[in-house]
Amino acid sequence: MLGAVFFVTMAIHRGWIDEGMRVLLAFFCSTALLVAGVWLHERQGRTQTAKIMVAAAIAALYASLTAATALYDLVTPVEGFLIVGLVGATASAIAVRWKSVQIAGIGIVGALLAPVLVDAGTSVAALVFMAVALISATAVVIWERWPWLATLAYVVSLPQLLRWIDVTHEHHVYRALAVLLAFWLLYMLAAIGYDLRIASERLRVPSAMLAFSNVVVTSGAGYAILRSDVSHDAATTWVLVMAALHVALGFAIAWRRSSAKEIALLAAAIGIGLSAIGLALALDGPALVSCWAVEAALLAWLARRTGSARAAAAAIGFLILAGVRALDYERIRIDHHLT
Repeated sequence: MLGAVFFVTMAIHRGWIDEGMRVLLAFFCSTALLVAGVWLHERQGRTQTAKIMVAAAIAALYASLTAATALYDLVTPVEGFLIVGLVGATASAIAVRWKSVQIAGIGIVGALLAPVLVDAGTSVAALVFMAVALISATAVVIWERWPWLATLAYVVSLPQLLRWIDVTHEHHVYRALAVLLAFWLLYMLAAIGYDLRIASERLRVPSAMLAFSNVVVTSGAGYAILRSDVSHDAATTWVLVMAALHVALGFAIAWRRSSAKEIALLAAAIGIGLSAIGLALALDGPALVSCWAVEAALLAWLARRTGSARAAAAAIGFLILAGVRALDYERIRIDHHLT
């Protein structure tokens, strides 16, 4: 390997190999390494060596594509998307067949980074390709139960999504909101999809954290967009709609999957907590107190349905919150009357 590196370095410095030849050599050697790794695993059964070869080959293919597009401009972004899609699909198929988390990480994350690798900017094509890669990652997560892959896909794709929304929302508000909702659904599926598929009784901590982060980002981004581009009322409505979606999701899971009580409780608790914020933005006085009391009743029903002590505690908390707000409102009313 060192001999090859020294030879290529000397050849580049002395002008023996131009930019196009460098890329062709890189693609040829990476593909040969990939084929050799697959052959070794399928025919000889040397799994660790084969996995190392395939993982290195996939990483080298992504690096070669980056050089061909962003560095030398030998490949257009559209062609780069096609190549990255082929590499990512191949890596995903091999990872699922071999049950290899390493190959899945390199292949799928590389595909999610494709818009950055090919320097595609914030075009619609870049967003669509990233969404397709995220759908593939979500499918692998649901099938193989690799929670770290869901978190990694979220961390890699979210900055690209937020950048696209930041560029788009000033001229296309509702398009940006629709895209935000679509990615919210994908991230939610990545977080709880496997647990729903197997009807798991307990929800893993990484999945719960991913679901919570997803709703915080989606609600906050939508609120900021509507507050700046439309109105405060529209932004408040967005928060309430997101709350209703999560509450409905929680009750639907509790109704259809009684064994998945922690998933249902998480979704409903997120929605009810978010609705408390939205109602505080929209209402005041007795109306707000009444709505918080209704939410306490919903939490009490959910606690009885799932047998969760945390839901019962949350219901008591909402009742206390409603009572404190009612007393505070009454104090303000009396002070105003005396004045």
